[in-house]
Amino acid sequence: MTRRLTITVPDDVAERLDREDNASAYITSQVRAGLRSEAASAMVESHGYVVTDEGRVRARAALRKAQERAESPDNVQRRAQVFAAVDVAIQTASG
Repeated sequence: MTRRLTITVPDDVAERLDREDNASAYITSQVRAGLRSEAASAMVESHGYVVTDEGRVRARAALRKAQERAESPDNVQRRAQVFAAVDVAIQTASG
């Protein structure tokens, strides 16, 4: 089921949406990504952890560092491990 909505957005957002062939699909994908993020945070918090902006920054930096190591040509095994961990995190957050 779908609903038609009329929204007002700032000019910069409208300009970005103008570049999309299907603005509704783009908005839907972005909102769903936000919902997955919220679900992941709620899951972490349900296990007694406090999710903070500082913690998110540290986690993103650690992930970025792991991805850089994984992209090293001589590190194929590590690359596979990072992608597997990301896949598990996505499945857990979606689930």
